[in-house]
Amino acid sequence: MRKLLVAFSVTLFVVGLPWQASAGAATRPPLARRVGPVTSLRVQPAASTSTNWSGYAALEGSAPFTKVSGKWTQPAVDCSKTPTGYSSFWVGLDGYTSNSVEQDGSEADCSGGTARYDVWWEMYPLYEVPVFSIHAGDVIVAKVAYDGGSFKLTVKDKTSGRGFTRTSACEAASCQRSSAEWIAEAPSAGGVLPLSDFGTVNFEASKAGIAGHSGTITDGHWTNDEITMVSKSDRSKVKAQPGPLNGAGTAFSVAWMAST
Repeated sequence: MRKLLVAFSVTLFVVGLPWQASAGAATRPPLARRVGPVTSLRVQPAASTSTNWSGYAALEGSAPFTKVSGKWTQPAVDCSKTPTGYSSFWVGLDGYTSNSVEQDGSEADCSGGTARYDVWWEMYPLYEVPVFSIHAGDVIVAKVAYDGGSFKLTVKDKTSGRGFTRTSACEAASCQRSSAEWIAEAPSAGGVLPLSDFGTVNFEASKAGIAGHSGTITDGHWTNDEITMVSKSDRSKVKAQPGPLNGAGTAFSVAWMAST
């Protein structure tokens, strides 16, 4: 895989505490893992399949994307069904047709039958960086914006009031900004990990933008693709299923179906 050269700035603003385990969660640090580009994508007319993504992607039309944002309520994982499982919910740029992903969001994991919830950011192919813990039911708002030289990644927990902003830069040739996404993902660590049973996650306020224009997933300045997560061993087996977009093109749900 082509390596992405990333130069990080020193700007990191955090409201709240650094990473800590949620109440009752395991106290060890999160698994070193990546939330990365779409894998094994099979494109079909407006309804594609992947082994790690479920949700929607907006695809570049008249110009590269400059921003993406979304909102969701952190789902609770059922660790009795998936004692070991991982799931991430995020917004980001790139990753659909490019090897880079500039993204941030939340995770809902099961480790040894115990749930853990965090928010994080990532500039793939570097590893995910957890920032602080959250709780199931918290309202999360995530944004990624490009200002012509760097990416500003922001996550806000509207329930607790905590949040962070990270500013990072990468080579423009590597960060193509060719897509914007709103995704529930099965993360990877040496391969796609089992997907934790998160029930249903509802994405809202989903918007993207290009220079001089902002719109929804269904905006006429770009096309969009609905992506269903399927099993690597049997693509007829659905792991996570996105629902239809609402009339405004701003909201949809993703339902967990299977772990592997």
